[in-house]
Amino acid sequence: MTAEEQVTVGAVLTDATRLYFKSFPRFALVAVLAHVPVMLLDAFSVLAPPDLASGGLTQISTFLGTVALAITSAYVVPPIMSELGHRASPTFSQVSSRVGAALVTAWITNFIVGLGLLCFVIPGLVLSVWYCVAIASAVGEGLGAGKAMERSKQLTEGHRGTAVLLSLAYGFLLVGTIAVTVGPSIYFAVEELPGGTGGPPPAVEILAVVVPTAIQALVVAFGAAIYTVFYVRLRELKDGIDASAIADVFS
Repeated sequence: MTAEEQVTVGAVLTDATRLYFKSFPRFALVAVLAHVPVMLLDAFSVLAPPDLASGGLTQISTFLGTVALAITSAYVVPPIMSELGHRASPTFSQVSSRVGAALVTAWITNFIVGLGLLCFVIPGLVLSVWYCVAIASAVGEGLGAGKAMERSKQLTEGHRGTAVLLSLAYGFLLVGTIAVTVGPSIYFAVEELPGGTGGPPPAVEILAVVVPTAIQALVVAFGAAIYTVFYVRLRELKDGIDASAIADVFS
């Protein structure tokens, strides 16, 4: 398969799926642990007064979600890169040294994309495509946030259509997962309205919000795998180097 053929949507999704499930226990553990603060906040929101749960906790949850995304990505990117390059998986310390770069990049890109979405949506969608491999660039090349974002924009140039389709595939999977898993929470909320049965015990309500977050964490890890494969394939094509050379950064 040529370098150009490896950047197609089908090829990227096939490689990402294969590598994700090959290391599924590791990725699942990382993703769920990274989302523990989010799950604890979800549990607290069940017991918190309604005005607090719908106010300040929402902003905190968004912040913690970004942190969880960055940590998950930081621990998914290196193993995927190493597998693609047929190199030994990096050590915990090698991976941990890239978490800070992933975290700052995730915060800044999410903030910029969020502002873009507020400006009639389209600018945000464009920015999300430009910066879809920014975290992978930060982790894979040790770049700061600004350079990682510029690198992502450079790598995706000429392949933005593929980036859009990959983002749609990941987005549909994530939204679909959320839609399916939040059903019990919505049902319990309706039952607590006047005329309802009063809802289930708090422990059941907590499980109804914590379990969906854990499942969504697995999807976030899969998204990181998709964008990592896309990043590596783009570098092979544009930088003219193979995956083994790209993975050597963690050797």
